[in-house]
Amino acid sequence: MTAAIIIICVIACIIYFYDELKKLGKQLLELYKSPSVRKEKPKPMTSAERTAELKSKFQEILDKRKAEANKGVPFSAPHPVNEKSRVGQEITDYERDLLWDSITKRQRVRCINCEVEDMYKGPQGGMSQNWRCPNCGQGINLTIFGNDKSGFRCDNIGVDTSWRR
Repeated sequence: MTAAIIIICVIACIIYFYDELKKLGKQLLELYKSPSVRKEKPKPMTSAERTAELKSKFQEILDKRKAEANKGVPFSAPHPVNEKSRVGQEITDYERDLLWDSITKRQRVRCINCEVEDMYKGPQGGMSQNWRCPNCGQGINLTIFGNDKSGFRCDNIGVDTSWRR
């Protein structure tokens, strides 16, 4: 008895909503066929076309570098070698690049002074860690906040000659 009632209710719902479902189906079909919604897939490139496109982009890069060089502005000038921080100062961009490259590529903290040895851990407080170089005695206070070059702070805490070899 209850099964018959359920079947009758389902059939009544289908009959009642049939016109609405039919209208909705027509609207969806028109929307699909409209050119603003349906986009053509780009034609696949042949290897020769792709090579030509890459060559032209590469040539644009070379031209841009040449134009920059002609202006008297070096395209990617290296940091000056003598750009070093002093005791109590935050490290310079050159030292920051050197330190970040050693941390990310080698998983070690390279000395920013002699640039020869890996530094040893010293006292730690909160998020900051002191590091000392066994070669020259240079000390830094390093705090890492994030996963990029702008996500750390490092201060020069000077050279301690008792650490030297």
